[in-house]
Amino acid sequence: MEWWIKKCLKALVFLTLSFGLLSWLVMHLWNWLMPDLFESPRINWMQALGLLLLSRLLVGSWSSFWKLTPKEQGQKKAYWRKKWEAKLEKMPPEKREKWKQHWEMHCSQKEKPPESETISNP
Repeated sequence: MEWWIKKCLKALVFLTLSFGLLSWLVMHLWNWLMPDLFESPRINWMQALGLLLLSRLLVGSWSSFWKLTPKEQGQKKAYWRKKWEAKLEKMPPEKREKWKQHWEMHCSQKEKPPESETISNP
């Protein structure tokens, strides 16, 4: 099985369990507080999931989970830059130069080199 299929399956299982646990928590909090405070009916697990999704849509956007502050973005960029610089230092000079040429061409959208000059795995 391809590695990305395994990764997607793991993410799907994680998301399903996360939403399930979070809706279970919302259901128990609702059933503990709301009937006593406001004489509202008790809700089941699916109604709690719907309430969770509705509140997320009304109160905030989905993208706010992944947004980083400018400081966090800088820290993340510095982390990856340091990691790649360390990796490049370990490469032999010929392979490093080939790798740099490959990515300069890839990122700048210039003409592609002949197939014999491309690298298969950096």
